[in-house]
Formats: sequence, structure tokens, C-alpha cells
Amino acid sequence: SANTNPPNYILYNTGGTLDTPGPLATNGEIGSFIVKTHDGNGIVETGGFRFFMDGQATPGSAPSRFVINTTPAGSVSQVERIVVRSTGNVGIGTDDPQQLLDDRYDFN
Repeated sequence: SANTNPPNYILYNTGGTLDTPGPLATNGEIGSFIVKTHDGNGIVETGGFRFFMDGQATPGSAPSRFVINTTPAGSVSQVERIVVRSTGNVGIGTDDPQQLLDDRYDFN
């Protein structure tokens, strides 16, 4: 970009239609950047960065949740690894963090 507005990727998802948009479903997925590969049997989705509504959108309020997924060895099923909630709480290994940084691991 050669101006003060940097380049953007915009993922737009709404309830209703493009002609008559409305709020996305409660906890609905807004958009994703997804990675896929071939596991020897077929193409599998192995992870990604996902954005969801964090609850319900209402006029003047669109709370969102950001999730990073990966797939563990021996599996083709994704697991939420890092979650950032609309509250600002960040979870590592937990999808419902209850504090600013909440992890299920004991690093002591």
C-alpha cells in the first residue's frame, strides 16, 4: 500500500442475505483461514485461524472470538489450541478462559 490505509483481507459473513443482511447466528462462524493437506487417504483440514461471534450480535454490539486450531499426531480431528474471547480472556488448552491468561497446563 502506498497510503495510510494498509492492505486488508476482509471476511464478511452475515445472517439473512446480501440484499437484506441481519445478525449472524449466535456463536456463528464469521470467517476462517484454513489449511488442508493429503494424509495418504484423502484431503484433510488440519487447522486454521477462525473468527466466531462470541454470543449474539445486537445493535451496537458484535462480540467476537478468535480461535487457532491444529491437529495432533495420530488424528485428523482438529483441536482448539488458543482462544481469545470477547472479554479479552485468552485460553491455552481451554475453550472457555476465565481470566486474562487461562491455561490447563501447570508450568510450575
